[in-house]
Amino acid sequence: GDVCELPMLKQMLGGMDAQMQGRQPNMEEMQSPAYQEKLKREEDIYCKQLSQKLLAKLDQYCNEGRQAFKEQLEKDSKELCEAPGGVELIKMAGYVYTLEGKQHAGRFLGLEGFFAQIQEKTHVMSSGASVLMDAVKTANMAQEIGDQRSGNARRTEEQQRAMEQKMMRSGLQVVWKMGKLLLEERVRKVCEIMMSAVDKDPRKVEKLAEALIMMGEHFEEHGEKEAANQKRIGGGSASEGPQIPGM
Repeated sequence: GDVCELPMLKQMLGGMDAQMQGRQPNMEEMQSPAYQEKLKREEDIYCKQLSQKLLAKLDQYCNEGRQAFKEQLEKDSKELCEAPGGVELIKMAGYVYTLEGKQHAGRFLGLEGFFAQIQEKTHVMSSGASVLMDAVKTANMAQEIGDQRSGNARRTEEQQRAMEQKMMRSGLQVVWKMGKLLLEERVRKVCEIMMSAVDKDPRKVEKLAEALIMMGEHFEEHGEKEAANQKRIGGGSASEGPQIPGM
């Protein structure tokens, strides 16, 4: 799914756009229960659609076998890495797919799933703290810029432009980190919806979990290799990507 279509991110971007245009965002409307319920309803519908796509993708493993599935993953990985931001997103999606698969595979008396849950929670807390710190830093810069415009601070025009550029860079970093965090949550939700749709068939759950782990590990490995290759040749991944890998 499009990163910018994530409900919380749409809300954040709308507020940032209003502030950049010198308008105050309508926070009362954006925080109203009705508006939040509307965003949640839209996200639920979209995640259900994505879960059906993911199920169709993993069914290839169940119906056509491991080799055919691996060949398709190789093709998908190459195509996805060519998209803007694709390398970062394929690594992110691979990480989540692997953990979600392990949580549902039931291997090693359930211990693998237990430790995968702990790893997932630790990762979420760490990523959230990083986003929060960057957001506070950006908010402080925005306040300094606002003080200058209202006459409460004294900077030259050149200093003010430099501060604004620094704030924009920091803001984009926050948006990208938040987007990744929200995308991870969306991918988890999609996996959970898919698994809940087949939970009455333990054998089906087991096969889908195996396919999910295989896809996750392949995406992570391919993403790491591509990232290393880009770094070696002096390139780099862009800061946005249009699709969730595997869906």
